[in-house]
Amino acid sequence: MINFFPMDDIYKKEVERYIRSKEVCKYLSWQPYSNEDKIKEYFQYAQKANGYPDEILIIVYKGNFVGTLHILKKTEGVAQIGFGLLPNFWAKGLGGDCCLKLIKHIHTTKWKDNTVKVITLIHEENIAAIKIALKSFFTKDINQIGVKTNYIRYILYI
Repeated sequence: MINFFPMDDIYKKEVERYIRSKEVCKYLSWQPYSNEDKIKEYFQYAQKANGYPDEILIIVYKGNFVGTLHILKKTEGVAQIGFGLLPNFWAKGLGGDCCLKLIKHIHTTKWKDNTVKVITLIHEENIAAIKIALKSFFTKDINQIGVKTNYIRYILYI
């Protein structure tokens, strides 16, 4: 079973390997962290981002760190979600579980009172993530204005 937890030091070494990994970041909107000061800033920020309007959580499966997820308030009523998994957990059905549990999290926390639309940006070559979004009832946004090159925005109204 997939679980989400606030960032803490228990999985710090695993999280650091994760945020340094070129393979993990292949389809994510951020580049691997290589600077020690930036890594320290990431952990400080992630530990502060523990609820509306900005949340970063670690993903744990059967006691193992498998990735991170975020929920960010973009504008009034709009939240952006995203997550990444370690490569050895790809193609095991965990992405779909993460997405559905993340949507449930939005429905059952302070996010529910402040969110009418959820968006996610997916790299156009990340076919697995696109399939997850579509299976999770997201639809492709026909208005791609302001979307970073090579990314597609998907929307879910809640």
